[in-house]
Amino acid sequence: MAHTVYRVRQIPSKWRYEDLEEELRTEYKLGVTIHSFASHNQKRCNMNVAIVSFDGVTEKLRQNDNGSWHPLIKSARTGAKGVVLDLDINFDGFTPISDVETDQDHNIDFIVVHGWGSHAYGGFCYKGDGARTSWLHKVANEFSELRIWFYGYQSSLNDERIMSSIDTWANGFRHSLCGLRQSEEVSNSPSIGSSFLLTLL
Repeated sequence: MAHTVYRVRQIPSKWRYEDLEEELRTEYKLGVTIHSFASHNQKRCNMNVAIVSFDGVTEKLRQNDNGSWHPLIKSARTGAKGVVLDLDINFDGFTPISDVETDQDHNIDFIVVHGWGSHAYGGFCYKGDGARTSWLHKVANEFSELRIWFYGYQSSLNDERIMSSIDTWANGFRHSLCGLRQSEEVSNSPSIGSSFLLTLL
């Protein structure tokens, strides 16, 4: 799990890259690499989303049944009440990766959908030397007019229930996309999809 990549949601909008890095490093006592730090204002929920990896594994990050963790962060930054972050490795639904600092530059939303048997993030990663970084981060950095999103869904080729319900997953994507389009963040931006899944819409 040393190369596992995590999605971190429910990050307060006032936090910056350095704030998240410090809080995660303190919570897990591990070095942290932040691959992306983006805003996600879907359904008027003004929060940031990050993709991170750690330089090791602690008991707090051991694999569990649903692949998610909900640490309560308490520090001078969060106050006595604290902040509950949402970490997962499934990447279901939409995950933005374009830098929060370039939000004002975005005028095109580019949605990347993985294929069957793949993973929303892992399916677009460099594979050499154990690296777990998506090449789409480079695209996001070079083209600030793009707001890039991953869309993840359960796609195991070993589960007959999933393989027999392609229409269900296509409808799920369409429903999620409608919810995303209702956000003020993307309402005036055209969406571009990438995958055979869109042909089912």
